Amino acid sequence: MCTRSHPINRQSGAVLVISLIMLLLLTMIGVSSSQNSGMEERMAGNSRDKNLAFQAAESALLAAEQSLVTLHTAGTMPTFDAGGTAGYFSETPTNTDLGSAILSDSFWGEGTTSIAYSGSLDGVNNAPRYIIQDLGCMLPCATPVTDPHNYRITAYATGGTTTAVAIVQSIFRI
Repeated sequence: MCTRSHPINRQSGAVLVISLIMLLLLTMIGVSSSQNSGMEERMAGNSRDKNLAFQAAESALLAAEQSLVTLHTAGTMPTFDAGGTAGYFSETPTNTDLGSAILSDSFWGEGTTSIAYSGSLDGVNNAPRYIIQDLGCMLPCATPVTDPHNYRITAYATGGTTTAVAIVQSIFRI
């Protein structure tokens, strides 16, 4: 009986080399997908933060509109002046560049001429703030005190962090 034996020195190790290359490729795919999911998670968090800031600003805007209706109905409209005392600006504010001033964070800080939103909002970093500007009565303006007026309301809010900021405006007629 004759048995054939294969000598060990004839094996070249090609399977080992191919399996190591496959393992390297799978590792690269795993690391890449891990980094991708981390990026997507940060994007989702930023999107949530931005949405939270926008909703908080919208809430402040609605509160300002309701405040105007309440004050108008009671006949106790505040004094609108050029300096924006207590957050109520006249048609021609002292700061003629009010449009660019409202874009700075310092304009909306505590102790400024803005009005703080008094409602409760979960998840926001700071309470939203707003200002109201009297744009004057509608034309033709027979009696400026009793004729309908347009008011520009500007609201500022942050989301869960101070990096997400939303500023919204509306023109409200009453």
